[in-house]
Amino acid sequence: MDSIETVSPTRRSYDIKSELAGGLRAVAGVLKKKSDQVSRPEGLAGVVGKQASEWLDQSADYVDKTDLQQMRLDVVDQVRRNPGSSLLIAGAAGLVLGAIFRRR
Repeated sequence: MDSIETVSPTRRSYDIKSELAGGLRAVAGVLKKKSDQVSRPEGLAGVVGKQASEWLDQSADYVDKTDLQQMRLDVVDQVRRNPGSSLLIAGAAGLVLGAIFRRR
């Protein structure tokens, strides 16, 4: 009989958080590198790229330091305070994710 390895929910959530934070940091690194390589790093593309890279790094830190329950509470609070902005962000994220997964 094959043994089935069971993973605790706590371990699983840690793995997901680590993977997500690592992915955010990887994308931040690529954005920073690309924004440094543009013809005019002080121009709009360079500045926006660096800012997005910093935001992604901060997001990775948040994911690393915050437990899933607190993240859920933070999202609920954000949606209650800013429902319109939350819908726009969710829609934009959906479009980006759809474009990414459609290409695979």
